[in-house]
Amino acid sequence: MATRRNADQVEEGRAFFRALAETPLAPVYLITGEERFLVDSAVRRIVELAFPGGRDDFNLASYHGSETTGTTVVGAASQAPMFAARRVVVVRGVEALSPTELGIVADYAENPAQTSVLVLEGLKLDLRQKNSKRLQTAAGAAAIELVSLPPRDAAAWVARQAKRRGLALDGDVGGHLVDAVGTSLADLDLALERVALYVGARARASLSDAEAVVPDTRTRSVFDLVDHLASRRLADATACFHRLLDQGESPIGALAMIARQFRQLTVAREVGGAGLSDRDAAAAIGCPPFKVRDYVTASRAFPDEALPRILGEIAATDLALKSSRVRRELLVERLFVRICAPAR
Repeated sequence: MATRRNADQVEEGRAFFRALAETPLAPVYLITGEERFLVDSAVRRIVELAFPGGRDDFNLASYHGSETTGTTVVGAASQAPMFAARRVVVVRGVEALSPTELGIVADYAENPAQTSVLVLEGLKLDLRQKNSKRLQTAAGAAAIELVSLPPRDAAAWVARQAKRRGLALDGDVGGHLVDAVGTSLADLDLALERVALYVGARARASLSDAEAVVPDTRTRSVFDLVDHLASRRLADATACFHRLLDQGESPIGALAMIARQFRQLTVAREVGGAGLSDRDAAAAIGCPPFKVRDYVTASRAFPDEALPRILGEIAATDLALKSSRVRRELLVERLFVRICAPAR
């Protein structure tokens, strides 16, 4: 479920990439986040901007946090560049540095060399640790957390990425790819490459092209799961859930997909009798126009009061997944039991 905080972080990420293009490079960057495609893109862009004439191996040093020390990193960043304006030091997996080693790097970040760019990237720092917090807030450091995009933004990203490849997409292709593979940009980029290879010189992809090479098994599984819940077929719903897990989806990711589906059904129930065109109804629901009737029909399988109650149950389960010590798969299965229980 997209939260206001997540939306703010997405916008902060956009602003970060704009700043890279429009302002001078900072002496230190701390780039963390779950969306590794964006993290890797940011690191690559910084290196390109630091060496506008092309990669400079004399002035580029790379380390991994599990195989280096703070002293080594600071020493490399403190060196003067050789026959160039800048030196770049990249540290991957910065969270692997111990708190003491991070403290050494934080000391440097508070008074960094102006002829070097130190890029620290990783999944996440523990900001409860004093030196991690110092590093994030150091005067010379630009810190950003790059998070996963919500589905609508991910579909827009697909359209932009396709344009960079010289590939035109029909309107429903981006949404189909997000439904099919999720919001991981690395997975979406790979799916888009498959579509581009499939259409070849035509350089334009239709929905049928995308469906031919990237089948929508994830959304079909979720749609089937919700259908089983509507009919109170608990065993079938649980089996669908475990198929999603077998496809590599996490319990939190599966719940997010289920939540999205129920939100769409709630909207579909409201717009189903409003006399809207398929295009307007699709915009409200957040689905392709050809799927509007499927969503409206599915929404009518639930009593009037059921969908708001189920959304409340999903929100409670989402909170439990992030705070409870109970096994995550069991928490989602408990949700199914509550949804399938006879109405009181």
